[in-house]
Amino acid sequence: MFMKSLRQLTTPVTFSHWTADLAIALPRILCGLLLTLDFGSSKFGMPWTDPEQGLALFQVAAWFPEDVAAFGPPFSWAPGLFAWIGAASEAIGGLLLVLGLQTRISAFFVGCTMLVAIFFQKWGASTWEMLPAMGFLWMSVYCLILGSGRFGLDYLLSKRLSIPRLSPKNTAGLVLVLGVGLVGCSSNQSIVSIPAQNEFVLGEISQKNFTVKLTNLTEKDIQVQTVDTRTGEPTQRFGLAPKGKATVSVSRHEKVLLKNATNDEVRVRAVLNKGVEGMRYQAVGKEGMR
Repeated sequence: MFMKSLRQLTTPVTFSHWTADLAIALPRILCGLLLTLDFGSSKFGMPWTDPEQGLALFQVAAWFPEDVAAFGPPFSWAPGLFAWIGAASEAIGGLLLVLGLQTRISAFFVGCTMLVAIFFQKWGASTWEMLPAMGFLWMSVYCLILGSGRFGLDYLLSKRLSIPRLSPKNTAGLVLVLGVGLVGCSSNQSIVSIPAQNEFVLGEISQKNFTVKLTNLTEKDIQVQTVDTRTGEPTQRFGLAPKGKATVSVSRHEKVLLKNATNDEVRVRAVLNKGVEGMRYQAVGKEGMR
């Protein structure tokens, strides 16, 4: 369960054209650089911290725990710990945001740090003084929802782990994952990209009946099959022609396989009538269609 949740958190939302991914990557990279090179490294020891600070690697500046203690409970109970977490979230979290590595997890810690800065340190000050923390908070929110996009290590990692790349229409499911750790197809609609010579498995661990409406968005044929998860025997099998549509009723003891036997990537829109758990990729012929 933990690994599946981690994989789901890693998978970024990607757009149909790379320019949209670039547009969301630029603010993430710029804010990450500001966090790790300036805001974070001024109070947390990093390789690029000014030597005049006298900080060892991953060491927190002596003045920062004193500032944190002034926030009152619960921060005054362990100011050193909270100071280290806050400074590390800026310095290390900022670096991870630049790289697009575990973007949502990094954005979560950055967002929490900015909320503390806004309400415990800057509250009551002028809007101008609060602006940096508010800007970083906004950036962390959209990174929580979208992930790294196409221009980040998470995108490459998700492809290596054979995780379905989600379309913007699936962001509601991602927010639900962030909140309760749910895995699988959590929203009603997603667009799944299936690499060449791969199968997409849907509803592998589902314990309820569901219906999925499929639309082939490409010019290649796709093979659709339902399989009894108890016996491994196929129960339905048909081809989905280019631009074709089909509705598949799946019992709680079945899973759906979408097979791409071509040498090109194909895309399928899947509209579910309810949330479904269990989805992954596998190579064609690896315990797949018969």
